Amino acid sequence: MNIFNHRNKSTIAEYNVQVQSSVDSSLLYHIDRGSWGFRRTAKLNDYLTIQELLYQIITTVSTGGNVLINVGPTSYGKIAPIFEERLRQMGSWLKVNGEAIYSSIPWKYQNDTTNKDVWYTSSKDKQFVYACLLVWSKNTTEITLGAPVSSSSTSVTLLGSDVGPLNWRPASESGGIIIDVSNIKTYSLASDWAWVFKLENVSGSELLNQNQDDIIYDY
Repeated sequence: MNIFNHRNKSTIAEYNVQVQSSVDSSLLYHIDRGSWGFRRTAKLNDYLTIQELLYQIITTVSTGGNVLINVGPTSYGKIAPIFEERLRQMGSWLKVNGEAIYSSIPWKYQNDTTNKDVWYTSSKDKQFVYACLLVWSKNTTEITLGAPVSSSSTSVTLLGSDVGPLNWRPASESGGIIIDVSNIKTYSLASDWAWVFKLENVSGSELLNQNQDDIIYDY
């Protein structure tokens, strides 16, 4: 499975450095942690979970890379059910959130400055910023983003949600947005594992003290 953003001249690596690179890269991941191919002796915990796979996809694309996911067939040329399940789960997620991945470009910031569970991408025309949230805690009523700076025309929506534009307020005079999600029920979310907020008419904070090139989170 390949997830490309139409970037050329890629190099291939088997890990994600999680910072934006000036060289386009393709990151290779194996659903089976211990093998390129199918293993009869593999145990359930040997396989990456869908949450782990989506983390790798989102962080790789956020930092300017492409994703290659290796699936090893059986000796009969069949795809094992566990691999099929992961591929279907990824397809289901991309059906809802694909616009934050396909044909996107890195934004000014990759990982959020205050919420380490949020990673950003941008539309090519830079009209939209996508905030990809990896963890949605139970009973959450507000989600704070530290990097975006709002304007009077800022709009926030959740991909796959029929709630419509979400209420928000500035986090501080220097930037940040607090999104009100109190009207969204977790059981009604279109995505089960990672969620994407679509931000329109926002810019990146100029007053952040932290250098994004130094941020590396290892889950």
